[in-house]
Amino acid sequence: MIQVGEYRYQITFHGEIVAYELAWVSSGRVLSRREAVGTKDFYQVEAQLDPQGNIIEAQASSLSGLFTRSARYRVVNDVVEGSVRGVSAITPLEIGLGRFREIDFDMAVFKALVISHLEQRGAEQWTGRVATVDPVTLVMRLVKHSYSRIGRAERIWRFEPAIGEIELIELDSEGRLVRREDEKGFKLKLLEARSGATHS
Repeated sequence: MIQVGEYRYQITFHGEIVAYELAWVSSGRVLSRREAVGTKDFYQVEAQLDPQGNIIEAQASSLSGLFTRSARYRVVNDVVEGSVRGVSAITPLEIGLGRFREIDFDMAVFKALVISHLEQRGAEQWTGRVATVDPVTLVMRLVKHSYSRIGRAERIWRFEPAIGEIELIELDSEGRLVRREDEKGFKLKLLEARSGATHS
């Protein structure tokens, strides 16, 4: 499980600041929000966790340009049931979970949650299906992800979200995600972490 507290990240693309990402983690609850720089665009997810740290329910919302969307997801046995509300329609969705029931909303705190599960299982590498949500459309789909740890002492992971795509994810000794970057110019870094601070 991730350490309880408040986290603030900066996101750059080719060195230019494009967004900030905030996260609040408490017992059984994660709230994360990404806000673009220079626009009103945002992406927010609030998730409820079971005692093992698995996501069991989540609400997401986003603003991209002129389009607002919201989504609700709930785990029922081995299936995620949910719906996405767009401009003029509500789209129901049903996605089967992978073997380890991983769900990823593509924000730092949720990547850290997946890696915490890998470390709890003692896995140095893992390839499996993850229920993944697109930050713009909020649509969930089942995607094959690969994780492999680089070196035994370091907490640096190589993440492959798709064939030919590679990210490096680094955690500190407390299990906090401190860096995430890819080969296309995207970079996320931890600016501030306040242990024990939570969002009401």
